[in-house]
Amino acid sequence: MISEGRPKLLFEPHVFHRNLSGAKRAAAVKAGLAYAKWGAKPYPKDSYPRLVAAMAIEEAAALKSASWGLTQILGENFKAAGFPSIQAMVQAFMDDEAAHLEATVKLLVAWKVDDDLRAHRWPVVAETWNGPG
Repeated sequence: MISEGRPKLLFEPHVFHRNLSGAKRAAAVKAGLAYAKWGAKPYPKDSYPRLVAAMAIEEAAALKSASWGLTQILGENFKAAGFPSIQAMVQAFMDDEAAHLEATVKLLVAWKVDDDLRAHRWPVVAETWNGPG
């Protein structure tokens, strides 16, 4: 869904933490933008202000640390979703909702769960998409 001219996103502080190191990680932790473990704190309702603050620390790491678009593709997966850079994925998602679905298909094929999807093996698809938790 594109709202206010921008795609849906969820900024994920635990992912930002793993995409940073050294002084940048320390700055993100101090600002409340990064923490080591998923679920340590609830996510805010609007992730865009957090994303902007995170981008001031490290743009690419911040963009990779958000789940983007209709199907919430984690930015770290931009290559498997068919994009040369995280910036290219974000721009495509801002331009056209069809790009969200095309990227989802590419990602499912790259992760080799397209057959599981067609066969309705939902637990396999869900675990691949969201992890074992």
